[in-house]
Amino acid sequence: MNRSLRFAMIGAIFLIVLMIAPAHAASVSDPIEADWYQVRVTQAQYLDIDNDGFQDDILTAFDITVSDTAVSFMTTYVYCYLILPSGSAYLVSFGIIGQYQHLAITLSWYNTVTESGWYTFIVYTEIPVGQYRYYSTHSVTFDPPTGGDPGPPVVGIDITNSTQSS
Repeated sequence: MNRSLRFAMIGAIFLIVLMIAPAHAASVSDPIEADWYQVRVTQAQYLDIDNDGFQDDILTAFDITVSDTAVSFMTTYVYCYLILPSGSAYLVSFGIIGQYQHLAITLSWYNTVTESGWYTFIVYTEIPVGQYRYYSTHSVTFDPPTGGDPGPPVVGIDITNSTQSS
């Protein structure tokens, strides 16, 4: 059997297998605004968290509450944006693995007050359930004073699970 005929037969067999094999493609929808869970910013203020003598740190806190305990999920993606008056922004993103009913999350943004004007804190969460993705978002705008040499920006995260689901 010559070489070109061998390649043609292998190609034909490959095409037949592709035509017979079922396609296993999953479709993922655009995120849907959730009615069974909610994220709410509970605090956004400037402080001197690192005790360096300058009120150049920002403390933000938010809650994620699941109202329908029948929904089964295992992952939550969290995106937190701190937008400066100039339009520059800091982003902190993390994932939470596990099911819960209520989480209280606190972020300490060290050395981030570098400009005068209005700062905006936005939290966006997304929970995949099956082939769907559900989201919730909330934001707050505030005006911290500026001053001093802030140093490099750093973020600390504290998560409290106040009600554990079984």
